[in-house]
Amino acid sequence: MSRGSSVQDWTVRPERGSLLLIKLGVWVALRLGRRLARLFLYPICLYFLASSPTAIRSSRQYLKRVLKRRPRLIDVFRHFLTYASCVLDRVFLLNDQIAQYDVRVHGEEILRDIEQRGGGCMLFGAHIGSFEVTRAVGRRRRNLQVSLLMYEDNARKIRAALAAINPHLETEVIGLGRANSLIAVAERLDRGHFIGLLADRNVDGTDMVRCPFLGAPAAFPKGPFRVAMLLQRPIVMMVGLYRGRRTYEVFFEPLADATEPQSERGDAWIDSTMRRYVSRLEYYCRSAPFNWFNFYDFWHDINVLFWLCIGLAVGSAVANADPSHATPAWDLPQLMRELAQVTSASGQFTEHKTSQMLSAPLVTSGTLSYVAPDRVQKTILTPVEELFDLNRNQVTIMGGPDRQIHHFSLDDDPRIIGLVQAIRATLAGDLPTLNRFYEVQCTGNVTNWQLRLKPRDASLAGLVAWIRIEGSEDRISSIETESGNGDHSEMSVNEDVINVR
Repeated sequence: MSRGSSVQDWTVRPERGSLLLIKLGVWVALRLGRRLARLFLYPICLYFLASSPTAIRSSRQYLKRVLKRRPRLIDVFRHFLTYASCVLDRVFLLNDQIAQYDVRVHGEEILRDIEQRGGGCMLFGAHIGSFEVTRAVGRRRRNLQVSLLMYEDNARKIRAALAAINPHLETEVIGLGRANSLIAVAERLDRGHFIGLLADRNVDGTDMVRCPFLGAPAAFPKGPFRVAMLLQRPIVMMVGLYRGRRTYEVFFEPLADATEPQSERGDAWIDSTMRRYVSRLEYYCRSAPFNWFNFYDFWHDINVLFWLCIGLAVGSAVANADPSHATPAWDLPQLMRELAQVTSASGQFTEHKTSQMLSAPLVTSGTLSYVAPDRVQKTILTPVEELFDLNRNQVTIMGGPDRQIHHFSLDDDPRIIGLVQAIRATLAGDLPTLNRFYEVQCTGNVTNWQLRLKPRDASLAGLVAWIRIEGSEDRISSIETESGNGDHSEMSVNEDVINVR
């Protein structure tokens, strides 16, 4: 595992559609019935296929990993349709109409055993398949009390509409982010409740651990596992997979037993439990590949590689800091000629990142190194040690308590290729290639100059809004970048070694 610092972006995206339209959709579905209501799903999915580039890109990213081939447009449509089907079925399941479905349950005896022992447990799910069908299975057992721990604010309109179907739903939800959330969870567990939550996301993207998932490291929150450890309750994994038509398969399997104090080996216990959770999640994704409903950059491939490429940009700026090459005629062609002379460079950096999801800047520091023409390493030393290595088109990430190593390729996203090639063109002093990807401005003079890069392509602009490098003579004063989602970075560098031809 390696710890991830990327901030989740799903919480800042508003749910599409107004509360009035959602309520209207619920009303229509209940009156038309499932068979007729499903007819509306096809034009709705076609609409999203034409108007949701972010969801399409995220779907392709996931499907390429899970299908082990390049996904076709029909695959993305099927992915959307599976999600829409589960959303529609949620309406009927919340209305206690589970009898119209063929629900096949595996591992229900696990819940029965915990229930007979009189203790509550944590039910860990994910944004895969239908959470509601697993809850509906629990509702069939009259003595089984299930409470939900969920992030309410981002989906409050949908939740309000669905809560109107079943007035008891409101009392079964424990809201995340409240001061008394943990106390409420403990109280309900003491009363024998089963607490269900989706453990593949968190609200602010902090306290995340990167685990191998479908061939690349992805960030998962430690919080749910820490809560289970503190409350000393068993964890059961639950998954409700949609198999088409009216068929669902529900799986319950023991994930970990936290009934004994874990203080002496807390981190190791969390680490091993998260490994098993992610491993089983990958198994279910491969079993039902179109049931994955995280329509955002779950792996943060783009974010990780974006900051790697910023390291490349910084490396090029550091490499230029050689007094013997400074010249009063400081314009863009001269800057490119100076960069083309560099064979290697290294330095120390301090970086301040700000995000609308963070209450304070995230400060990291470490070292950078560059070897021409296409090798860069960024080593973060504080607050957590982590190594990012970019060698041609291959990325290596190493970190975490056991210093695990993960590899993946730049070829997973063509925008990344464009970004990297643009930065490499800067390093090589290749102005024509740089101009093909960016609008390039070089202003000022030898004592106060600025290089600004702005993407020409709209898809690349969704990744990086601009890069700005400022300096005086041969010294860099600041490196500023802004990503497509508004996250901002300022990096300062102290050069150590510069080698030129």
